Amino acid sequence: MKDSEQFNNVRMTSYDYKDMIGNLIERFSKEGDVVYDPMAGIGVHLYVGQRKSRKAVGVDIDEQYENEELGIQHGDSSDTNFPDEAFDLAITSFNPYGEPTSDSERAAANLNTLQEYMAMIDGVVSETHRVLVRGSYFINISSTDRQHINRCHHIFKRHFDFKGMKTIESEQDLVMAKEPKKVVVMLYRKPKSDD
Repeated sequence: MKDSEQFNNVRMTSYDYKDMIGNLIERFSKEGDVVYDPMAGIGVHLYVGQRKSRKAVGVDIDEQYENEELGIQHGDSSDTNFPDEAFDLAITSFNPYGEPTSDSERAAANLNTLQEYMAMIDGVVSETHRVLVRGSYFINISSTDRQHINRCHHIFKRHFDFKGMKTIESEQDLVMAKEPKKVVVMLYRKPKSDD
């Protein structure tokens, strides 16, 4: 089955966010695989991965999210010590709420401009490419902010093959969503070879 057919067959409409994540994890990884979230936050993707019999590893720049039980390490996900091709699936949420919009947010993130923020995202995506097994998937879940989607998509396409995009509606408000009940799920794949 083609990647796009697999993606289109994942049940992702009108239900709980964790169910959607679970369906994506089940479709694009196997039991026992290692799921990686380079911007783990509180660890929702890792929690769901563990419930689906996957191992979980995550990184977050914010020390408050370090959580041994969920596999979240404090650190810079653009520069990790993980070996090459250590993970079987990457799933994260790059959202515009992370884009520094005020002086205090930029200072907290040590970023001065949107260009610096996008360079940081590029570093995270590049490092994720390095640590992801060839032929494996990287799933990005985002709000419906078109500018943000386009900026992230441009970065992802430099490192991964684009496989599909879906706007998903939920019965519940989603924390990350600009439109309270919608998110965009983007599927990318690391090429199987350097060719």
